[in-house]
Amino acid sequence: MSALEVESPASIRFGQMTADELFITCKSAREGIAVTNTSEFDNMVMLKHFGPAA
Repeated sequence: MSALEVESPASIRFGQMTADELFITCKSAREGIAVTNTSEFDNMVMLKHFGPAA
């Protein structure tokens, strides 16, 4: 599994690209993933959505 960095900026300007979303495939989710919050200041907030066949 590769390491990916995800961030959530405090403010976003119209048209600005961000790295605030991460999509996990069904296969990877079933195998298990590890998520680490490396921020010294902010808590991590995660929204998990599962498809109808989950």
